[in-house]
Amino acid sequence: MNVAEVPRGWIVAGHYFRVLAISSVLTTVFSIAQTDHFRFDLSFLLLLWIASGVMEGRKGHRAAARGLLAAIVVLFLAGWSHSLFLNDFRKSSWSPRTSVPLAALQAARFLLMTVPALTLLLRPSLLGTVPAEAATEATLWTRRRFGGYLLCALLLGGLSSGLSAVTGTIGFQTSATAFTCAGGSWVSSVVTYAVPEGATGPLFISSWVLGESDSSSISSSGTRTVTIGNRTVRPPDVHPHRYLKLLETPEEPLNQPNIIFICSDGRIVLMQRRITLATYAAALGVVRTARDIDDLQRKLEAALPPVRGEFPPDLH
Repeated sequence: MNVAEVPRGWIVAGHYFRVLAISSVLTTVFSIAQTDHFRFDLSFLLLLWIASGVMEGRKGHRAAARGLLAAIVVLFLAGWSHSLFLNDFRKSSWSPRTSVPLAALQAARFLLMTVPALTLLLRPSLLGTVPAEAATEATLWTRRRFGGYLLCALLLGGLSSGLSAVTGTIGFQTSATAFTCAGGSWVSSVVTYAVPEGATGPLFISSWVLGESDSSSISSSGTRTVTIGNRTVRPPDVHPHRYLKLLETPEEPLNQPNIIFICSDGRIVLMQRRITLATYAAALGVVRTARDIDDLQRKLEAALPPVRGEFPPDLH
């Protein structure tokens, strides 16, 4: 390479970091407008420093740019793979899992935003060279160039906003009641509904926990648990997850059993049945007519069809 020439890849990568800097400033401004809270973020200064050094061909700035992009890629892949593969019901974590179509779209967006710049930093000669004078002119801030940076930053923000708009989230709502059955004993009922974000009604019943007691409580800190009397169990809820609205419709796992009994002596009875929105009213009527927990179990087994699935491990 002639000393009077500069790799065009350095110039393009520098423009990329300037766009990221403006995007960082816009994110801060929008966060203040939406939440009325100031988020102290000076990352745009680092990005501008990297951009200027990369355009000037400084070795240290190029190393910093490559290191920053490589770290972003590693962190993204770690979080992405965790939400897609590792965040399992059997683990203690209860953060939403990402569906495969949504994860693919997230990965495509991320790769589009990072891989070209990282490639140019590693192989700056891919786009050829430009005279040093032209490279110097390309680094100057002009009104037209700033408008281009601003437009690209808005497009990046729009890409993220668009992905958020087509992302759906399945969460949970829990209802707890206590009543007396025909035999005179108290029964606590804790029903957990799977509810899409922004929906007015439930999608399906995720779990139903019944116990011989008049007291119940629900904990959702870390791991979701239900306590009836002096016994705590982890309900067999489906895992919360994010999905792509355009391609996916969450379906109820109809073969997954979801009914648990907690007896007054602390015994846990796992029932190979599933309660649904269609069968809940009738099943609740069966509960009210039962003489005791054993009679309740027999009546529910007769009223509800068996399912083939298995309960998740570590329920209690």
